[in-house]
Amino acid sequence: MDPSILQRHGQAVERLLKTQVRDPASRWCGTCPDEFGLHNPHPAGGILETFTAAFLHPQSRFHRSNLLVERMRLAARHLERAQNSHGNINLLTTNFNSPPDTAFVVHSVGTAACLASRNNERELAGLTERFLRRAAAGMAAGGI
Repeated sequence: MDPSILQRHGQAVERLLKTQVRDPASRWCGTCPDEFGLHNPHPAGGILETFTAAFLHPQSRFHRSNLLVERMRLAARHLERAQNSHGNINLLTTNFNSPPDTAFVVHSVGTAACLASRNNERELAGLTERFLRRAAAGMAAGGI
C-alpha cells in the first residue's frame, strides 16, 4: 500500500474526529457541521465509511481502534435520528424528504456495512442495519 494514501486517509480520520459533534445533549451528536455551520446527515455517512476502512486496514494507525467504534456508533445513531417516517433524510439547504440525498448517504453507509461484513465484523455491520432498511423503503417509495 502506498504510504501516502495511508497518510492522507489518517489525516481525514483525524479531521473527522475533531469535527464530529460528541455532545450527547446535542441533536447533531454524531455528525459534523459543513462550511455553513449546518449539520446535515451526509457527513455521518462519510464518518462510517472512512472510520470503517481505517479500523479494518492493518497498516492504518487506527487499526482496531475502540475510539473509532465509539464514534461510528454516534454516527449511526445520528443517521437514525435524521431519518423521517418515510426513511429518507433532508439536505438542509434545499431538499427535504429526499430519496436522492438518502441514496448518497446510503452509498457511504452501504460501503461501510459491506466492508464490515466481508471482514466478519458483525457488530460494525449491524450498526447501520436499521438505517439501511428504512432508507431502502424510503427510496423505493419515493424514487431516486
